[in-house]
Amino acid sequence: MDFEDELAAVEKTKVRLAMREARDSLGEGARTAKNAAITAAVISLPEFRTAHAVMAYVAFGSEVDAAGIMSAAANDGKLVLIPDHFGLLEVTGSIVKRVEAVEADLVLIPGLAFDANGLRLGYGGGWYDRFITKLRPDVKLAGLAYEEQVVQNIPDEPHDLRLHILVTDKQIIRP
Repeated sequence: MDFEDELAAVEKTKVRLAMREARDSLGEGARTAKNAAITAAVISLPEFRTAHAVMAYVAFGSEVDAAGIMSAAANDGKLVLIPDHFGLLEVTGSIVKRVEAVEADLVLIPGLAFDANGLRLGYGGGWYDRFITKLRPDVKLAGLAYEEQVVQNIPDEPHDLRLHILVTDKQIIRP
């Protein structure tokens, strides 16, 4: 690791800590209202309306909750996909089955911080960065974040993924 890579890693660690604290400090009521606003914004996106299959995630901790978006997708007759460590699962009521990553048309991605350039800072494991390489090139990538998670600039590295859309409780950003 050269000096620039080391510097970027240190900066990312600082941003991760600050953003986790900012996100965790939001009260339950504020998160519920923000989740509702994000859900409404996502389901209004043309990329959501035209998607056959939407990949979301099961939120943990204080992440943006994508459950409302998954419900809306299922109600629209879309395939609802969730990632696991071995690939993708299709969820239909109580039935869960494995599917190929190429099924997804719109991928909703959590994170700790995002910027207006389409960069996302995750938890540092690189799972989404690796997973995205398995998708079709035309798949739309949408980050979900509370407005408090949007920062001026995230240090980027060549392997970092870039989003097509960032949806917050206040705005939709198309880098």
